[in-house]
Amino acid sequence: MEHLIDSYSYPHSKLIFITDGAPWLKHWIEDAYPGSYSILDYYHACEYLHAFSREHFSCRQQEEQWLQQQKELLLESRAEQVINNVEQLNSSKKEARKLTEYYRANIDRMDYILICLNNSDFVYLGNTIPCHI
Repeated sequence: MEHLIDSYSYPHSKLIFITDGAPWLKHWIEDAYPGSYSILDYYHACEYLHAFSREHFSCRQQEEQWLQQQKELLLESRAEQVINNVEQLNSSKKEARKLTEYYRANIDRMDYILICLNNSDFVYLGNTIPCHI
């Protein structure tokens, strides 16, 4: 795979790898492409958010409003605030723990503003679905 990526990248560009959050993939990118950046794809970030909200909220209108607010925070690179918002709900649900653990494990890869502002070459790896953000 490195051969394919090496032949793709331009000499003065910084690669951004968009991944599904798999730790082994993060480590491979760090070893093979020091200086590149790895980001958790927005689809997977939202997947955990939706799983939690479905389990926590009984009112669908309230759920949708809360979800929209959290997604906007994610796009503003404010994942830590989303974690705080989930914790403030004092949910004992399994999905709350899964979401906060997943976000904390990937917090350094959730800078979505970087994608919008950076002139870099993007490489999609893992089980990712490129999406417009």
